[in-house]
This record gives sequence, C-alpha cells and structure tokens, in this order.
Amino acid sequence: MALDSIGAVGGLSSPPPAPASAPDRPLREQTYPVDVEFNESSPRHRLWALPVLGFVAKGIILIPHFICLLLLDLLAGVYTPQPTFQLIGALSFGDVEAFSAWLVLLLIFSGAQSILWIPVLFGGKYPLWGYVLVGGLLRWTCRVSAFLLGLTDQYPPFSLKSGRDDRPFDVQVRIHVAERSSRLWAVPILGWYVKVLALLPHWIILPLLWIAAGVSQLVLWLPVLVSRRYPAWGYRLVGGTLRWQTRVIAFQFGLTDRYPPFSLA
Repeated sequence: MALDSIGAVGGLSSPPPAPASAPDRPLREQTYPVDVEFNESSPRHRLWALPVLGFVAKGIILIPHFICLLLLDLLAGVYTPQPTFQLIGALSFGDVEAFSAWLVLLLIFSGAQSILWIPVLFGGKYPLWGYVLVGGLLRWTCRVSAFLLGLTDQYPPFSLKSGRDDRPFDVQVRIHVAERSSRLWAVPILGWYVKVLALLPHWIILPLLWIAAGVSQLVLWLPVLVSRRYPAWGYRLVGGTLRWQTRVIAFQFGLTDRYPPFSLA
C-alpha cells in the first residue's frame, strides 16, 4: 500500500480501483519505497522568475508555513538537534548531571518519536498514525521546499494529505506502507544512532548537491522568464536533490527500513 491517495484522512487509503480516479499525469515507476514526483508539464508564472524579487516574495508568503512546520516538527519529534548534540557532549565528558538534564529535554522534544518505536519493537510494524503524522509532515515540507526552489508555482497547501477534491498536488511524495518493520532500528537510542552513522555518507554528499542546486538558481530563472517553462535539467538536479534528501529523512525517521540509494532519480 502506498501513502499517496487523494482525499483520504491523512492521505491513507488503498490505490484507486478505477482509471477514472487516477491522476491525470503518469506516475514514475517507484523503485524505492519513498519517491517524490513533480508535474513538469505545468506552465510557470514569470513573476516568480524575477531575480531576487521572486525568491524574496516567496519567502515572505511562506512565513505561515514555516511557523506551522516548526510546531509540527516539535510535535513529531523531527526537530531535536540541539538536545541531541548536547547529550552526546555530556556523555563524552562524563558529566552525569548534564547528561540527565539533556536526556529529559530530548525526551520532551522528541514528541511522537519517543513512542513510535514501541509498536515497531513489540509489534514489528510502523503504525499508520505515524505515516499520517511523520509522513504527512515530510510531504508538507517537501512541497514548501519545491515551491521556494521553483519546482512548482502551486502555493503549498496547509495539509498533510496528497491532494484535495480528488485532484493531486503538483508535488507528490509517495510513501509505501510496509507490511513489516525491522525491530533492530526500533531499539531505543541505539537504533537511532546506528542510522545516523550509516547515513553519514549521504550527509556529506547532500550539502555538495545543495551547493550545486543553489548555483543553478543563478540561471534557472532565464528559461522560466522567457518561455514560462522550468527546464528538464533543473528537475533532474534540484528536484533530484530534494528527492534524495527526502528519502534520507524518511529512512532516519523510520518511514522505511530500506537504505536510501545514492541517486537523484
């Protein structure tokens, strides 16, 4: 089952049984449990392509999304870097009091992540409400990023779902709901940091890719301004980098147990 349905609560339902309910653009062949798709055929507005002005205007109108996403990050336990780093530092220096204090703070900030491991460890399955909350948050974040980067001109909805009124959004994040989940990754603390270490090569490569994607923004506005079309190579580089990062985050937070590929496709 894939977490990509239209109009269901939290984006969860079985694939549509009839062609009439299918999206009006072909889906990519999904070779990895988490995939990101873009509607490359939609025309663009030249306003957003204006150098500097277009980007600044997008940043301003996205402020409500940034606030909502920060609050949801805290709820889902996706925004916990400072307590995590302080916890590691206190442990390294043998500071028991500081370690205890930062551990409590980390558990407070961990939100849903502090309990999502329980059904996985004892039931062998990632809960559907986790896909709705964490997967929906990942989908929302991806749509906001895509709009800011020019991969779509569709203003992102304030929604964890895949679409509205039986119509898919221009940016689709498809997440396959696994029948079983590995208990190894659900071992408290240990499973999380083993993943962190396993993903280090990705976190070395991704900043380099984002630098390349940032440099590409210097020229990507030209074809949009002239022809109202976002170039295919922009989808490959910028969209591919966003897809790669989304897969890495999905693996880190337990939405899939399959190690993410080193690929933009």
